[in-house]
Amino acid sequence: MAAVYAGVTWLILQIIDVVDPNVIDLPDGTSKWALILLAVGFPIALIVSWFTRVTPTGVRLEDDTAPAPKGRLGDSIAIAVLSAAVILLTFYILKPVPPLDKSVAVLPFRTITGESQELGFSGGIHAEVIRLLRNVKSLSSVPTTTTVARYRDSEMPLLEIARELQTATIVEGSVQRIGEKVRITVQLINTETDKTLWNDVFDRDLNDDDLLGFQSEIAAEIVAALDTAISREEARRVAAVATHSPEAFDQYTLGQAEMAKRTRESIRRAEDHFQRAIDLDPDYAVAYAGLADALTEKALTGQVSMESTRDARKAAIEKGLALAPVSGELHVSLAALHWDSEDDLVSAERVFLNAIELSPNYPRAYRWYAKFLRDQDRDAEALTFVQKGLDIDPQNDRLIADYAVTLSRIGQYEDALPKLREGFARNPDYPPFSVHTWVILRDAGHTGEALK
Repeated sequence: MAAVYAGVTWLILQIIDVVDPNVIDLPDGTSKWALILLAVGFPIALIVSWFTRVTPTGVRLEDDTAPAPKGRLGDSIAIAVLSAAVILLTFYILKPVPPLDKSVAVLPFRTITGESQELGFSGGIHAEVIRLLRNVKSLSSVPTTTTVARYRDSEMPLLEIARELQTATIVEGSVQRIGEKVRITVQLINTETDKTLWNDVFDRDLNDDDLLGFQSEIAAEIVAALDTAISREEARRVAAVATHSPEAFDQYTLGQAEMAKRTRESIRRAEDHFQRAIDLDPDYAVAYAGLADALTEKALTGQVSMESTRDARKAAIEKGLALAPVSGELHVSLAALHWDSEDDLVSAERVFLNAIELSPNYPRAYRWYAKFLRDQDRDAEALTFVQKGLDIDPQNDRLIADYAVTLSRIGQYEDALPKLREGFARNPDYPPFSVHTWVILRDAGHTGEALK
């Protein structure tokens, strides 16, 4: 009897351990509670089996004076073996499980047909999910859209991608448009165990007024699946739908894509796209941040003077903040506005820190605040914030370049150069890697090597 009980216990626990809880909706801790209940019953079954035996006429008490039935020794050995197996399995299931690192990389969503319309739509969804997740302070890392873009259609194993991005989990998905319908399939994977933590399918009508609402649903489900702490305000921002206009959303997505190219021409195109997004939906708050940032980059690339953009940037930021007063993106834009005027550096620093508090996984906030600190000759503080940005997005080209520059400013040339060379090996088309390498070699006294 005990052998049968132990065997059935083993089988039940194996099934619970192997079955994907998402398939049959098992609650958390099912395996542990099953083991506890089965373990309580096992010694009872063992005692009963020792003092009884099954006969053709039913269960009988053992007679101590009767000769031991043939095979009783074999039964005892089987019970002992199965008991040991159950004990080992108990230790395996109840052993402490290290908490899952609350870091997530959202890979570009695959498109089923590859049509340009579908590509643009999937790119926008992907970027918006990342934008929403970076509002959650308890997430330790959320690499940017630009960083993960290199993994589009990659055949690299997910574990290897996660190691490169230094995240414990990965979100992957697909988008398929069929006529006036769209289907989005998404899953969150623990790359260490290769187990799916959450998955879902979202079907929407392209003419639905709430077509874009599922992006907030995806972000909220990811946060819930990671079992991460989230404040009421963070939850509200994650659930917020930035715009209900698919056309405005498309224009904003195109603007962000142009900004990522970092050329003079693409910045001008980005400005136009953000303005169209605003024209299509005047209540689209982050589009105002995009417009202000495009105007800033336009000045930084020497196309116009910073002063000539000031009024337009100020108007865009004020309108955006009136719509979304706790937007981290708009606070970075506002801080940059204060900084470049050089008339209110105290306010600039305060607003930069507010931006980091509001969007703790927004690498641009850390990068711009570090630039601000370097401008004040506060290089040691700047290094701290650049490093924090890299913790969030370890393969961000701009942050890597800024990190190396900051190291060189405090004389740590030998630490700066490997970072630049690593970045150049991965992305030789990003000019600052080679430019900063040459400058640092020159400043470090390696003029000959710099001239090679």
